[in-house]
Amino acid sequence: MCKGLMWFGYISFLADEIIITDTGSSDNTIKIAKDFTKKIKHFNWIDDFSAARNFTDQFATQDYILRWDGDWILNSESIQKLKELKAKNFYHKDLIYFDWILDFDKKTLKPIQSEPYFFLYKNKSFYWQSPIHNDLIPNNPKKKISTYVDQSIKVFHYKDPLIKKARYLQTDKILKKTLPTLSPKNYNYYRLLKFFAQNLIFLKKFNEAIEPLQKCLQNTTSNDDKACLLLEQLIFCYIQTKQLDKAIVVIDNFGTKHKQRFWLSYGDIYSLVDPTKSIKAYQKAIQIGPDSYDYNIERMLIHPHLMLAKIYLLTNQLDESKTHLDFCIQNSHNSNSILECKQIKTLIAKTI
Repeated sequence: MCKGLMWFGYISFLADEIIITDTGSSDNTIKIAKDFTKKIKHFNWIDDFSAARNFTDQFATQDYILRWDGDWILNSESIQKLKELKAKNFYHKDLIYFDWILDFDKKTLKPIQSEPYFFLYKNKSFYWQSPIHNDLIPNNPKKKISTYVDQSIKVFHYKDPLIKKARYLQTDKILKKTLPTLSPKNYNYYRLLKFFAQNLIFLKKFNEAIEPLQKCLQNTTSNDDKACLLLEQLIFCYIQTKQLDKAIVVIDNFGTKHKQRFWLSYGDIYSLVDPTKSIKAYQKAIQIGPDSYDYNIERMLIHPHLMLAKIYLLTNQLDESKTHLDFCIQNSHNSNSILECKQIKTLIAKTI
C-alpha cells in the first residue's frame, strides 16, 4: 500500500481536501498518508469495497468527490486539463468521465486499451453498492443523471504485477463468498458472475471460467456488445483448453454477427481449423472496424492484420503478408508487436 500512496502526488494539489481510509494496513501506510492529509480514517475491513467507500464519502465536504486508486497516474497534459475543468466547476454535471487507460506500452506510454470511465461524482448524490466491482447508485432513482465526458484527460492505470495478482486473488475470495448469497434473479448476480469468470481467466483457470461465461452469455440477450465480449472470452477459454469442437458449435450458432468482436472470435477459432474461413473473418473484422465502447488497439486494429500476415506467410502469399505487416508496424502501440512484425518481415526477405 505504501508504494501506491506515492502516486497521490499526481492529484494531491488538485484536491481541496483529501480523505484516506485505512482498512487495516500493517506497514508504513499511515505515516506516509499523513504527508498528504490530516483526514485519515480507519475502517475495519469486511471484504466489501462499497462499505469502505460509503464510509469514506460521508466525511467529504466539497461539491465533488474524485475517486482515486494508488496506482492511477495523470500525465502533465491531463493535469492541466483537469485544472481547467475544475475551474469551470465540472460544468455542474453529476458524473465526470475521463479516458481510463487500462493498458499501455511501458516503453513509449502509448495507450493500448482504454474506455470512458467516471472519476468524479457529485457529493451527497450517490452511494456505492456491491462488495466488489462497485456500482455507483443515485440516491434519487428518478433523477436524470447528467454526465460530462472528456477523453482528452487520460488516467493511466499502472499495474504492478505483484499487486495485480494479489488483487485478483482478493477478488476471487470476495466473489466466491458473495455469489452463493445472490439469487440469479438479482440484477447484480450475472454482473458479478461475469467478473468472476474474468478473474478466473486472469488466474489461468480457463476450464473453470467456461461455465460462468456460458451462464452469462445465455442471460445476455439485449446488449450485443456485452454478448460479443462474453463470446470472445468463452472462445478464448475453449482454445486454451483445446476444446475446439465446442468452440465451433458456439460460434456457428451465435446470433449476433454484425459486431467486430464476433468476427475476431470467428477468425481466431477457424485459424486453427480452416484458414480460408479465417481469412474471410479477419477481413470482415477489418471492414467493420472497432465498434465497442472499450477500445483495445492491439486486439481490434492490429490483431486481424497480424493474423492475416501470418496466414498469408504460411500459404506463401508473401506480398499480402508484407502489406499487413507494414500496417501493424505503422499503427501498433505495442513495442513487442512491432518487433515481432519486423522479425517476420526479415524472415520473408531471407525467403525471397
